[in-house]
Amino acid sequence: MTHSEQHRPEVVVGLVATPPDHPARVAARLSAELAGRLSERVDAGVRWTVREGWGEVAPRRDGGVEALLDDLARRRTDDRWDVAICLTDLPLHTERVPLVAQTSARRRVAMVSLPALGLGQLRAARAAVPDLVSRLLTDASDQRVPPAGWAPAEMASRVAAVRRVVGEADAGELSPRG
Repeated sequence: MTHSEQHRPEVVVGLVATPPDHPARVAARLSAELAGRLSERVDAGVRWTVREGWGEVAPRRDGGVEALLDDLARRRTDDRWDVAICLTDLPLHTERVPLVAQTSARRRVAMVSLPALGLGQLRAARAAVPDLVSRLLTDASDQRVPPAGWAPAEMASRVAAVRRVVGEADAGELSPRG
């Protein structure tokens, strides 16, 4: 590490996969490039450190997603991460509407539902995770990064939408909108 890198503020991002199978493969590929993406999209003046971890196999039955967010927040605190993002293959819903991501500014954590991203999960996660990190740090009034200069709806425009493609042979197949 150079002398100038030592004087830049450090932000530690925990990237957790739960359960540790397909989400872990996506997290491993994303974590290799996430620091660079955060530098490009959020703030080049910050030294971004990405730590990988594995989560519980499933959320506790007594609390669903909120319990998983609580578990993630405990992990964030125990491991001394500034923010934590969980990639999961569990479906996220609110009032029966599927969600791509759920955040908790108070806990400084977010979850991304890989199934909601459709077929281009890695590409969509590359787009969504830097925005989620930026939003969590902004909402927490973290002075190490400038406030996010975008509305939450802008993140949705960066994640490829999924549309229904009905063909003669494979009716009902889903594909990313190009």
